[in-house]
Amino acid sequence: MYQACTFIPIKNDRGEVDHICVSVVDTTQVTIYKKMHKEALESLAEAGHHGDLTAIHNRCFLEEAIAKGFNRAHRYGGTHQIKYRGRG
Repeated sequence: MYQACTFIPIKNDRGEVDHICVSVVDTTQVTIYKKMHKEALESLAEAGHHGDLTAIHNRCFLEEAIAKGFNRAHRYGGTHQIKYRGRG
C-alpha cells in the first residue's frame, strides 16, 4: 500500500503549535499505474531497437549506438572505432 501523508501544524493564538492535522491519502492505484506505464514505455523502447522476427538489434539501435560513440569521442577528445559484423 502506498500513501501520501501531509502534516499541517495548527497554531494557537500565541503562535505555538497546539495541534497537528494529519492527512493520509491512499495512492496505491496511482503508483501501480505509473509503474505499469513506465514498464510499457521501456518495453516499447526495447521493441523499437529489435527486429520483430529475429529479435536482434535493428538499424535504429545501430544509428543510436554510433551517435553515442561519436558524442563520447567528441566529449572526451578521443577517437571512435566502429566494428560491424554483418551476415556473410
